[in-house]
Amino acid sequence: MGSSAKPKPAKLIIIIVSIILALIVGTVLAITLLGGSNEKKAKQTVEDYLTAISQGDADKARSYLLGSLLDTSLLTNEVLKDSNERAPMTNVAVEDAQQVTGSDTQYQVPVSYTIDDTTTRTKLLVTFSSGNPFVDAPPTMPLSLLDDVEVRVNGVSPDSDSPYVFPGNYTITTDNEYLMIKDGEIEVYDPTEPILDVPTLDVSEAGTQMFREKVIAAAQECLASNRLDSGCGEPLPATWESGETLDEGTVKRSQNATEAAKLQSVSPTLGLKGATILSASYAELGTIDTTVGCRKDGQHGECTVHKTLFGVETGWYFGSPSIDVTDPDLKVKWE
Repeated sequence: MGSSAKPKPAKLIIIIVSIILALIVGTVLAITLLGGSNEKKAKQTVEDYLTAISQGDADKARSYLLGSLLDTSLLTNEVLKDSNERAPMTNVAVEDAQQVTGSDTQYQVPVSYTIDDTTTRTKLLVTFSSGNPFVDAPPTMPLSLLDDVEVRVNGVSPDSDSPYVFPGNYTITTDNEYLMIKDGEIEVYDPTEPILDVPTLDVSEAGTQMFREKVIAAAQECLASNRLDSGCGEPLPATWESGETLDEGTVKRSQNATEAAKLQSVSPTLGLKGATILSASYAELGTIDTTVGCRKDGQHGECTVHKTLFGVETGWYFGSPSIDVTDPDLKVKWE
């Protein structure tokens, strides 16, 4: 029987060295792949996130966001579709992710894109949670100054006064025809920055016209009244401090042309008496010429309301009118 051949020492050394080199290369390759995998995942996540936004797929875009967001009522396909129709997101470019110094789970991803002809360059933060990458939440829309009315953002009612929104174009409206939203067109370009444009309520043209018509009509009824209390906020007393007793049913009120023109052009201010209340100062309605039957010391005559050195006697002005636009009856109140 022949003996089995033994490997030569030189060949054995080559085999051992090859195995060691293979192990070293494999280890280095594994380290390289493992080290770069999170960066690739972060970049891919941001690419998919921005692509979903640009395509109007809010459901998919929302799935890449980190954490449980309080109000996602505007992170919907309907809202995003409306935004993209007016100002589509285009020219999306995503660069390689950069690990945040001192962090094992966070990466900054440089991006650029165009919304409504405005190019934005920023860095989106990606955080790994349970091994999965997520994009930091976008900003919230500041709607706290609109709490007193029903508003819609791109046609959708938000659930709170701080709903999250994707980068895009947003139009804020109210269903109340007598009000309008000031600064209600908002462009959200950089999702890493807070929205500084704070929308507020203002009077619409319809609100001004409604207020003017109702106040003028009410004021004219008061001018026609012969009662001591005409109902417009400045009733005449039964007795003046000077001793005259005023006769109920004898009051005559009128305005000259100059003062009547003030009444005809009265315009409301919003918010002085409440967030949804239109109001005007009594001085904006013009003065009233008033006479009334009166008696003193057994004598009867006609008294005239006039300005005094230290003020104005009651009856020279209307009261100050106001209307709450949330009141279904739109009743004029006088103070």
